[in-house]
Amino acid sequence: MIDSFKRDKYKILFIKPSVSHVNLAKDIPLGFLCLSAYVKQQLKEKVSVGLIDLRIFKNKKTSLSDKINSFKPDLIGISLMSFERDFLDEYLPAIKSLAPEAVIVIGGPYTTSDYMDALERFPVDFVVIGEGEKSFTNLIIELLNNKEWHKVKGIAFKDNDRIVVNEKEEYIQNLDDLPLPDYDLIRIADYWGFHAQMNGVLADTKYIHVMTSRACPFKCTYCHRYFGNKFRSRSPENVFAEIKLLYYHYGVREFHFIDDIFNFDRSRMHRILDYIITSGMKIYIAFPNGLRCDLLNFDDLAKLKSAGTYMMAVPIETVSSRTQKIIRKNHSLDRITKTITNCNKLGIVTRGFFMLGFPTETLADIRETISFALNSSLDMISIWTVVPFKNTELFYMIKDMGFNEDIEFFSYRPEQSYYQQTTGINLNRMIKFTAIKFYSPLRIFKLVRKLPNCTHFFIAHFSMKSRIIIYNAIAAVRLMLF
Repeated sequence: MIDSFKRDKYKILFIKPSVSHVNLAKDIPLGFLCLSAYVKQQLKEKVSVGLIDLRIFKNKKTSLSDKINSFKPDLIGISLMSFERDFLDEYLPAIKSLAPEAVIVIGGPYTTSDYMDALERFPVDFVVIGEGEKSFTNLIIELLNNKEWHKVKGIAFKDNDRIVVNEKEEYIQNLDDLPLPDYDLIRIADYWGFHAQMNGVLADTKYIHVMTSRACPFKCTYCHRYFGNKFRSRSPENVFAEIKLLYYHYGVREFHFIDDIFNFDRSRMHRILDYIITSGMKIYIAFPNGLRCDLLNFDDLAKLKSAGTYMMAVPIETVSSRTQKIIRKNHSLDRITKTITNCNKLGIVTRGFFMLGFPTETLADIRETISFALNSSLDMISIWTVVPFKNTELFYMIKDMGFNEDIEFFSYRPEQSYYQQTTGINLNRMIKFTAIKFYSPLRIFKLVRKLPNCTHFFIAHFSMKSRIIIYNAIAAVRLMLF
């Protein structure tokens, strides 16, 4: 660890990773934009902030080197999902060589779920655990004066060979106290266009992510609970102010809401939608996640449609009642089916999310879920193998069942999942065959017809979906042959 952190001013460079083994969605780095806005609000002229998003560069290593050499950061912040851990193996030595005096801070879901692994594996100075705004900013405040940085809540670090973990920082209760994301930190147009993105389809290429609340009160066993369990939300007025800014100042025309549970407070949801409807803004809205679909009635869906909603994810995970109890999803399948039916009546595209390979799940349970997906009136599906991320309830459940190997499955498409190792059932083969059966030419035709601006976007959407089907078909044939 660096002996002295004292500076008159901190030049902070955020790095958004890119990993070669994952086709990462190229959506805006919203977490960094929120962090930058808060740091600037609290520390003003004592900080300057830069960002490099390696996902948008072809020659990533050269671009990173050029950015570090030109910006000359005092502190480098890297946020990582669990499956992005390999980025540090590949890039951290070069980063430390290019900026030997810079403080290295890492955060995100990876460090929150497994800070011990992060500190034991990588020579970084600090790890931020959980919601980052307050912990990261307080750390910089203490570093500026080289004072009591070791007491900052929500961080962990190494003291010689000993790992020190401080108590957690309290969650920010009033999200309206936070400034709007620092959109000037990026060129928003770099994130527009047809490319890998979380929603899977687009009605307009000028799109952006928006988060209006944090946390979910439900307690699914596979969840990181990154933001805790207590639902915290921004006011409708605050949310609408951001939408107006993005619409009029930045030219955004499509908004993807990525809350954990946008519709938990129905009254709040309706007020946000009413603001949009009465504003006269012509926008498209999608929910790549963020809706508890068994809590939506027809009036909710009609208002969502009126505000511009054309697509929503339907997180079903499993239809087995026995498995539902194990993972504590506890949704109403009848109500979800009704929501799908109502979406079809209103012309809203639905994308079902499913997970295969939960603990004790039988082949009959899995086939029940697959059968539901194939026979449903969903427009799209995404099926994933269950990943027991470190320190989730699901992880400990599997460990208690006797799976003694070190579980490090950081991909939703592992070559061999924990489930296949324990049961011999090849989930990847089942997923590929299901995708081939589901995406029939008729279903694709109906999907494209439901999409707004279908004439303008037909070629792009059809090309994207056809590539998926062809890839899965080839993979399925290979699985049969070999």
